[in-house]
Amino acid sequence: MLVIYSKDKCQQCDSAKLLCQMKGVEFEVKKLDVDYTKEDILALVPQARSFPLIFKDGEYLGGLVELRQSLK
Repeated sequence: MLVIYSKDKCQQCDSAKLLCQMKGVEFEVKKLDVDYTKEDILALVPQARSFPLIFKDGEYLGGLVELRQSLK
């Protein structure tokens, strides 16, 4: 299962969610300042500089580009 760490007003986050829906991929969305803080995400992925941050089965997959590649 995928976990998508997202934030409000993020076009790439919305695209990642839509892609998962279109491909029938099960996913969970976590929102910044609701489900996690900036400090929480930097503890998970210190090099994080953009959203979304996507995890597959507990392992960091990457962002939207990496998601697209993994679903081909």
